[in-house]
Amino acid sequence: MIDDPRFATVDVRVRYMPELIAIFDEAFAQHDLAHWNRVLAEYDIPFTFMRTYEEIGRDPQMAASGVFAEVDHARFGRFQTVDSPFRVEGAEKVAKRAAPELGEHTREILAAAGYSTDEIRVLLERGVAVQK
Repeated sequence: MIDDPRFATVDVRVRYMPELIAIFDEAFAQHDLAHWNRVLAEYDIPFTFMRTYEEIGRDPQMAASGVFAEVDHARFGRFQTVDSPFRVEGAEKVAKRAAPELGEHTREILAAAGYSTDEIRVLLERGVAVQK
């Protein structure tokens, strides 16, 4: 590839990026993850691998950094999810909780948007809105 004119400069490589990706895809498919981890590290090439959800869930660094939060859900019970990464200095984080079910807060949201009780009833009766 060093002598291939399609990849001689950055500008040309960009033009032939699909071909370059296909070449790398084929090369990476020839060996397992352990092999590429070893080779890329040996040549000091920066890299990372996409982790599966299961791998992320078992990652001790992720757990130690406080990324995960346990929540209780009315239908699914207690489970682990990803905590919000946002922190505001001087303010406590809002308590972790499961996402609402579809239609769980329909009446409250429509009322807050200015709909009357009768208007909400009509929307629900017509199937325009759903309340669980």
